Amino acid sequence: MPINNLKHVVRMAEMSGAEVPLELLRALEDADVSEARKIGMDFVVSLGERLLEVGAPGLHLFSLNQGQAAAELTTRLGL
Repeated sequence: MPINNLKHVVRMAEMSGAEVPLELLRALEDADVSEARKIGMDFVVSLGERLLEVGAPGLHLFSLNQGQAAAELTTRLGL
């Protein structure tokens, strides 16, 4: 799922019952739009890499109408 801002990721976590990692919350706190997009993309790329490294057979992406972010993610992960 693309992460573009703190409000969005907190809202999605609340709806799903998931917890947002503290380091991500802190990084997004004072980030402007451009910084938040980079922080969020770097975070999901890192998460995707870790999942694939430990044997996940694939990833399910929720693009949330952000096709460019989903395409960037798959490119950066080499998928």
